[in-house]
Amino acid sequence: MVLDDRAIWLEKRFHADDVQLLTGITASSRAPLYVARIASVRAMPEPTLAVPTEPAYSIHVHHRLCRSSDFWQGGRPARRVVLRQSSIIMFDLAQTPFGHAHDSFDFTRFHVSRQTLTALAYEQSIPFCGDLVAPDPGHPDPVIEYLAGALASRANLLERETDTLFSDWIALAFHTHILTTYCDSKSRIGRKSNSLPPRRLEQICKWIDERLGDSLSLAAIAGEAGMSSTSFARAFRNATGETPHQWLMKARIRRAQDLLLATELSILAISLACGFVDQSHLTRAFARVVGITPGQWRRIRRE
Repeated sequence: MVLDDRAIWLEKRFHADDVQLLTGITASSRAPLYVARIASVRAMPEPTLAVPTEPAYSIHVHHRLCRSSDFWQGGRPARRVVLRQSSIIMFDLAQTPFGHAHDSFDFTRFHVSRQTLTALAYEQSIPFCGDLVAPDPGHPDPVIEYLAGALASRANLLERETDTLFSDWIALAFHTHILTTYCDSKSRIGRKSNSLPPRRLEQICKWIDERLGDSLSLAAIAGEAGMSSTSFARAFRNATGETPHQWLMKARIRRAQDLLLATELSILAISLACGFVDQSHLTRAFARVVGITPGQWRRIRRE
């Protein structure tokens, strides 16, 4: 099912007015973490459509008050709840869940497979039998709401990106939060040391620097380091104080500064050469880090 088909299917299933697909990737090459913003100014005319059972979870975080909703799972009787901002509902998709919102709604839906949770739990030395302990419907989770908001803001700012490092990081943060908060066993066993020796860190940074114009993913960089995505992300942040995405953006801005001073290339050409989506992407990132636009910076430095 391609992403466009997925959006159409979600609109039909939830009787929604609008569906915005935020991402379809994960922090590794495993099953994707699908994230979608689903909203309607009207109540659902009937319960959600049935879906085939699968070994996965659907986690919804609500962004505004929904005064009345019913939920069924595993054939149990309907349960009516009030859903406030940051409230979550966790559905086990192996148990044929249904829902019926009797009010307008706006929520972000995270669809995550047991396969991915199990693999990432192994990487982080978290005992995990493949099941999550679902909180009561309406349980507040501001962490998931924050991650959903970060993805939505990014998607509204940039319709497309040349790399996946930002969404990879969000996906990794989401999986880690789910495993450490809702896993039915939270004990740790022999957590591996996550460190990057200075020499190895220098080699990885040089490798990234040589590919600033390419499409990069967290999994690709971690693979170059010979580490899992989870271990690498933690080790890189411990070593540099920045996420891989933050470091990459600053490296691209440094490269753009070099080209602004040493060449007569247009700002658009420099943007594309440095791995930015377009000129406006470079301008926003440059102004956020440097404080002025690339054009202003070039004029000042050449005066």
